[in-house]
Amino acid sequence: MARAGGGDLYLETQDLTLLDSGKVTATIFANRDQVLGLAAIAEPSLALLIGLPDAGKGQGGNVTIQADRIAVDGFNSLAPSSVSQISSITLGSGNAGNLDITTRELRVSGGGVVVSSSVFSILDFGAPVAGSGLGNGGNVSVRADDITLTGVNPITGLSSTLGSQTIALGNAGNTTIQTRRLWVGEGGALLSGTFASGDGGLLDIQAQSIRVDGGDALTGQPSRLGTFAAAPSAAVQRTFFVSAVPEGNTGRLVIRGDRLEITNGAQVGVAHQGFGSAGSLDFSLGSLRLANQGQLNAATAVVRGETSSSRSPISCYCARL
Repeated sequence: MARAGGGDLYLETQDLTLLDSGKVTATIFANRDQVLGLAAIAEPSLALLIGLPDAGKGQGGNVTIQADRIAVDGFNSLAPSSVSQISSITLGSGNAGNLDITTRELRVSGGGVVVSSSVFSILDFGAPVAGSGLGNGGNVSVRADDITLTGVNPITGLSSTLGSQTIALGNAGNTTIQTRRLWVGEGGALLSGTFASGDGGLLDIQAQSIRVDGGDALTGQPSRLGTFAAAPSAAVQRTFFVSAVPEGNTGRLVIRGDRLEITNGAQVGVAHQGFGSAGSLDFSLGSLRLANQGQLNAATAVVRGETSSSRSPISCYCARL
């Protein structure tokens, strides 16, 4: 069983609502012969607890959800870092499973997340768990008529987020979005990135209308869309044994659509705060509108007196600016 893959999780329902840290998740843990990833949905319309047997070296189970409406909102008030989520996570050497969501409407708010992650396992007697952090994150695929990502967790300040990330040696998965309308506002985020030496994934968006607007009034967190390699906080460095300077490459950002609006201080682009490739921007749009300090960026940092990352190539075709 030590190398067996995890089982898949398939949900088909009319409405799926996750509140107050409700979760649908498939997880690979490190260095165990057999582990149990739990999937829980905290909502009367669909209440269940599902075990997903898996192993630290095996392939993680895929999570597939088909629903008319999906809402992922909020966090546990007694444990604010425990948030409502749909996720696929690897903490071992096996790759995480993929997330595949088909819905008419997806709403992520109040600090909830829909993510695929590769992370180091937490402390094991003062050292990283053997074999942890080597697996790659799974791919995230969302097909929806409407996607809304809004708000932050008011206690932790973390954004409501859709995408993929790595805080480990493994690479983040790719994120693919197909939608008619995408709105990222009030501090919400659509991101693919790395905080460590694993590479960030591709973020590929195809939409008729994309609006990235404003930020959260309380925390000042801007609404964001893009790919990144970001310097981890001191707490993340201590917990996951990662360097203060990310070394993984930033992924590519591809946007194809009729209209992109970046307004009221919101941010779209690619960024690198360490050593590695800074990613690239590839846009094909009918129109692009920047207003009221909306930002379209390709940014690199200066680390130890040196420009740390390669410059980002930018390809942008817009019929109308």
